[in-house]
Order: sequence, then C-alpha cells, then structure tokens
Amino acid sequence: MGESITPPEFILDLVHLALTRNYFKFEESFFLQTQGTSMGSTFAPSLACLYVDNFERLVVLHDDNPYRDQIKLWKRNVDYVLLVWTGNKEEALAFAVWLNGAKPFLTFTLTIGENKLPFLDLLIYEHEGGLATEVYYKPTDRNNLLQYQFFHP
Repeated sequence: MGESITPPEFILDLVHLALTRNYFKFEESFFLQTQGTSMGSTFAPSLACLYVDNFERLVVLHDDNPYRDQIKLWKRNVDYVLLVWTGNKEEALAFAVWLNGAKPFLTFTLTIGENKLPFLDLLIYEHEGGLATEVYYKPTDRNNLLQYQFFHP
C-alpha cells in the first residue's frame, strides 16, 4: 500500500474547527468558547507552544525589541520563562510592561531574583563564582501524593 499523506489544508481545517467550535457544559448550561482552546484539551499544549514560540520570534527576540540587547538568556518550558537580564531593575520592569502590551491575550508576570531565582522545580543561585541548584518547593506545595493503587493517568 502507498503512503497516505494528509493534506495541510485538512489539518488547518481541523485546527480551525477545534478553535471555533469549542463547546463546554457548566452548571447544566452549554457555552461556546470564543477565544483560544479549552484547558485540558489534548490540542491546548501544542497550540500554546506554537503560539508562544511564534511570539518569541516576532516580538521578544526580534530586532525591533527595544530591550533585546539586555536579554542575556531567554529559555522557556511551556509557559515558564527563565530570563537573565543585563539591565537594571527599572528597565526590567519597563520590559515587562512592554512585553505585556504586545499581545492582548498573553500575560507575563515578573519575579526579580536577588542572587537566586526559582524556575520550575529548581532554585538557581550564585555559588562560589558560578551557579548552583537545589530542589525548589513552591510555597503552596503540600506534598500530597496519590497512593499507588489510585488510578490517575
């Protein structure tokens, strides 16, 4: 049998359908989501990564970014960004305002670290002229673990 190749137009039609016909039920009423895709849908993480990747290329890392020269490092994991900034605190705050004004449905929060910074489950800090890490527990962490016999995919 020959290979079956899905036409790109078909894939784009499916994406459009997933983004424009997203109904959900809440308290016995049905609603149509009018922007984005629903949290928890299998399509959401892929769409979010594609969207933010495009945003990074067209806004954050673009030559038109007035703060680009102060970005020493920009690394992202899904929706968490680690930014190493060479400017001062006021410039970092101005960058955050500029960044949040770039797209109406994309919001960044800023945490400024003084020699240490949490990123995902790591605490990154300066140590003996370099960087070191240790496990970071968020303040809301309760260390609640599911028992092994529970079914939880």
